[in-house]
Amino acid sequence: MSTEVKQNDLVFKLDYSKVYWNSRLDHEREVLVEGFEPDSEIWDVFAGIGPFALVAAVKGCNVFANDLNPESHHYCKMNYKLNAKKFGKRCEQLVAQCSNLDAREFIRQRMASHAANSTRRRVHVIMNLPASASDFLDAFNVDSSSACEPPMIHLYCFSKHDDPEAEIHERACLSLGRTIPRESVRLREVRLVAPGKRMFCFSFPLPR
Repeated sequence: MSTEVKQNDLVFKLDYSKVYWNSRLDHEREVLVEGFEPDSEIWDVFAGIGPFALVAAVKGCNVFANDLNPESHHYCKMNYKLNAKKFGKRCEQLVAQCSNLDAREFIRQRMASHAANSTRRRVHVIMNLPASASDFLDAFNVDSSSACEPPMIHLYCFSKHDDPEAEIHERACLSLGRTIPRESVRLREVRLVAPGKRMFCFSFPLPR
């Protein structure tokens, strides 16, 4: 049964039995999107029903929202329409840019499009699937010799390690298949999930 929730000055429709929703990330969405330029391009790899995507779109970003779950995909499009006044004439385009793909296929398609257009705007990639998002970094391991500015990746992950930055950095490098310069990395703690288990946002530009 569908219900509605309100967060970040937006209305979201969802069915708790079919999709995932975390009400404790409302502040995190604002923090992350605050760092995006209004004309940025956003790739939301695990978009769910659209909480990060819609907040970024309200700021003026050009958002591509993807989720493998067809129910999440359905509600993401619906939520754009529910908040259509926030997006004006852009709403139809934002809905059309929603996709229902495997995460790796979505990343490869966006990377190919980005490489084909050297004038494309700055890209931010949101990977909010903390339990396994780092496993999908291998999809970025494609030819990155394009003159385009490399995407900035925002990887959400859990860690129980005493040195979470070192542990997450090693994990990300192994999955990506190349070295991420330590000086390019920003690590931010998002919240305590359970005793000894914390959620982090690990941000870095895709190394060439």
